[in-house]
Amino acid sequence: MAKKKSKKKMGERVTEYFKVGKNGKVVKAKGEIKSEKGTKKEIQEYNKVLIGFLSIIGIFILLGLIYWGYSYHQTNFEYRGVKFKYVKEGNLYFYRSQIPLQIAPGKIRTYNIYTRKDPREIDKEIPFYGNIELKKLLVLNSTDDFICDGDGTIGVANIVNLHGIIGGKAVVNSTISCSEEGDYMYLLLDKGEENKIEQIGEACYKATISNCDILKVTERFLYESLVEIKKKAG
Repeated sequence: MAKKKSKKKMGERVTEYFKVGKNGKVVKAKGEIKSEKGTKKEIQEYNKVLIGFLSIIGIFILLGLIYWGYSYHQTNFEYRGVKFKYVKEGNLYFYRSQIPLQIAPGKIRTYNIYTRKDPREIDKEIPFYGNIELKKLLVLNSTDDFICDGDGTIGVANIVNLHGIIGGKAVVNSTISCSEEGDYMYLLLDKGEENKIEQIGEACYKATISNCDILKVTERFLYESLVEIKKKAG
């Protein structure tokens, strides 16, 4: 069976011719091609569905962006000019800050500092009375052993490490006290009823530690040092 080709448009009447049988008899058929164009109401309903679908997609995208922004600012933030990132190292989480220092003409090396306490929270919890005056030599003294399940060792090591990074030297010596002339930095770790740090000389400080909060207090001192390092580096 053969069919004559004819151009057809939606919504118009058409006539088709078919050859049937072995003798090629031609049969004529008439009809109308119905338009697939929807009614106005159908179009409106379709648009409502489309708008609703796109609105849902938009809401999900917006919520995703809000969540991403919140997560980013929770893990990446700036404290008094010093940038911090909340990172995971092994099974532990740390607040990482970085110190870029020039070690040779045209050569910069970045040092990572890892701490356990949020600087924004410690700033609120532990008052610091005075200003940090950085010196090449830092003398550490203590009125207690401050073992505190190992926190004492970690807290002191962090301060010693930071001082070494900036080209200084830190020593633990119970026979040396504050220098009235400010020849060196002096930090006294003292046991007391309230966590706080006070400047008691030109470059001398007394850190009062309560309930073995030595890690919090030493990191408060470290954060003040980082802020001062950042100021000097510009």
